[in-house]
Amino acid sequence: MRNSAKFAASLLAGASVFAYGSIASAQAAKPAGAAGEVTVEDVVVTGSRVIQNGNNSPNPVTVVTTDQALSMHPTILADALNDLPVFSGSMTQTSNPGNSSRNSAQNQLNLRAVGATRNLVLFDGHRVAPVDTLGAVDVDMIPQMLIQRVDVVTGGASAVYGSDAISGVVNFITDKNFNGIKANAQSGISEYGDGAIFDSGIAFGTKLLDGRAHFEGSYQYHNDQGIFDKLNRPWGKLVWTEQGAGTAANPYHLVTNTRLANTSFMGTIQGGALVSNAALNGVATPVTLVFRQNGILDKFIHGTATGTNNVESGGDGAYYYTASLKSLLVSHQVFGRFDYDFTDDVHGYLEVAGTQNHNRNNHQLNETLPRVLNMGYNNPFLRTVGAPYQAVIQQQLTANPLASFTFAKQFQQMPTLQPDAKQTQYMVLGGLDGSLGDYKWDVGFEHSEAFQKTRQNANIDQGRFYAALNAVVNPANGQVVCNAALVNPSVYGGCVPLNAFGPTSESQEAINYVVRRTGFTAHYKMDDVSGSITGAPISTWAGPVQMALSGEYRKLEFDLQSDALPTDRIDCNGIQFNCGLTGGLTPTRWASNVQANRTPVNQAIGEIAYEFDAPLLKDKPFVESLNLNGAFRYTKYNNEDPSKKVSTEFTAPTWKLGLDWHINDQITFRATRSRDIRAPNLNDLFASDLINPAGFVDVHTNNTSGLTNFVTKSNPNLQPEKADTTTAGVVLRPSFIPNFSLSVDAYRITINDAIFTVQG
Repeated sequence: MRNSAKFAASLLAGASVFAYGSIASAQAAKPAGAAGEVTVEDVVVTGSRVIQNGNNSPNPVTVVTTDQALSMHPTILADALNDLPVFSGSMTQTSNPGNSSRNSAQNQLNLRAVGATRNLVLFDGHRVAPVDTLGAVDVDMIPQMLIQRVDVVTGGASAVYGSDAISGVVNFITDKNFNGIKANAQSGISEYGDGAIFDSGIAFGTKLLDGRAHFEGSYQYHNDQGIFDKLNRPWGKLVWTEQGAGTAANPYHLVTNTRLANTSFMGTIQGGALVSNAALNGVATPVTLVFRQNGILDKFIHGTATGTNNVESGGDGAYYYTASLKSLLVSHQVFGRFDYDFTDDVHGYLEVAGTQNHNRNNHQLNETLPRVLNMGYNNPFLRTVGAPYQAVIQQQLTANPLASFTFAKQFQQMPTLQPDAKQTQYMVLGGLDGSLGDYKWDVGFEHSEAFQKTRQNANIDQGRFYAALNAVVNPANGQVVCNAALVNPSVYGGCVPLNAFGPTSESQEAINYVVRRTGFTAHYKMDDVSGSITGAPISTWAGPVQMALSGEYRKLEFDLQSDALPTDRIDCNGIQFNCGLTGGLTPTRWASNVQANRTPVNQAIGEIAYEFDAPLLKDKPFVESLNLNGAFRYTKYNNEDPSKKVSTEFTAPTWKLGLDWHINDQITFRATRSRDIRAPNLNDLFASDLINPAGFVDVHTNNTSGLTNFVTKSNPNLQPEKADTTTAGVVLRPSFIPNFSLSVDAYRITINDAIFTVQG
């Protein structure tokens, strides 16, 4: 990976009438000893340490209560949040359920469609550690039973919160004063009898120690069985695809019963003496043959042309269509919080949260298998094809014992890949907050760890696959065996010959030999210490200037252990076909993606920040209030890979200026300009090299050089992405429509030095 190029995203305007959102948040409370007297308790809305009310924030802030969100979308909170227009392109259970390279069943929020790693996710104001190998946060790991609201800040907030807040902040906030017991249970199923969902949970809260303490806890169980195979749906059975070239002669159009003519579920012979012998097939041009029944050859029947090469409607071709429509998600979530007032001015709290998720999706395994193979005429399973083809097979064996033909098949008898992931994460949050005269202060500590165990439950060992396809007759006893078992018994002694010639020709024993479970476990750990002090040491002609000084130190560690490596290569000794050296390289062993081991690496971050909110005008004509808000943060990163004795560091200053102009209670204008960052994460800096051979074309000569090692590398010298963000908008709260607000905001985000993978 490297820093390069520029990325810009902008919308001229986005107007929303939030059915379950509001711009401000406040809580009414009766102080002890003041019966009948009601005061409004300030609620610090996410996005600022000095602004006490979201109405006064120059950044757009949407406050969504959990009850309102789930009443509109009664599943999990992440699904409800994705109904908001500020989220686009989020990873969900339905967005990419067939992806096999990572856990695609996660819920990763994507704010303003600039990437899930460019918005910051908080839990009660504390940073949530990543669980994904790419450094993203899965919000399914956040206990939801006692979540009171979610604050969504859309606009750069790195000066207030640090790295990753390029597009904004999503803060999940618990109900810290819940008393009593609540429970819920709900279930549902689709009209097609699939996608069953069951939810249940219980929460408890009570005051303790004469009201000086409070405890609350919850447990929630969520079981969403997903929709494992879209072929089970009526429209899925029809195998709809879009074909065409988008031209007048060949416009885009929908095709049903789509088939690929260059392969089949039965096995096709596309090249060699069997298909080119005119006398044998009764035609002057080569034909494609298909094993319509096990061991019995017939001519391939083509479907209707679609305007796309090798794509037909109907016929003997195959399709790559099997995948989940929605991934499975089963989760257990526990949460507990204890609050204690040491004095009237000092308050302490301790939170413990833990989540265990199980995700699984379906992926068409046959897409990872080689679809075009070389098969030897010496394969004894060909002896059943009968006349007249048997005579040609014998002729080829006599002329050249290692003669081969081109064979293609979608191995439908093989199980689908079925990647799944088990994620476990726990967080311990503790801190003190209080007041010192007119100043408020807080200190906090967080420790969190996340484990993600990802498995490919039906990966293909390509060495065993090629060895099993290379069946021969054992000259010692006449039995059908793998040639590699005779030549290389230390590696392939247990090889079971695989008969590929027919729709159901593969034995279960051969499939079991070829299919292997592979997996890896990723481990993230984060320790975070933070503190701040807030007050108004000075005043302007329009009122007190609120200021905040804060500091933070956190350390992240990451390691990964894999039982199958991308550097694993096939031992080709004894395999006569498909496994020869090309360009001096042998094929990779595993058909589907596997991860390299990663010894522990770490990143230590020290930050100091200052923020102010200064009133400029108040109670003037056309100016109910006019405030200038600003923030500055200085951050230093130290990145270390102890195994390679590599250490790098960089600094990242960020800033923000905002203006909030209330003409009156009904009309507000706001604008911000900020410099924000996304620092390279541990995966960007220190991910292990992935080495895979692939075809290489010399761009100067247009010649193909065969297989070449392609290496995907991380880059320890990366510097932070830098984003310049401008937002401007208006908020309307007409007095004649109760509880209604309309916000119209324009924004522009320009990201320089964007981190991405450069393709070879």
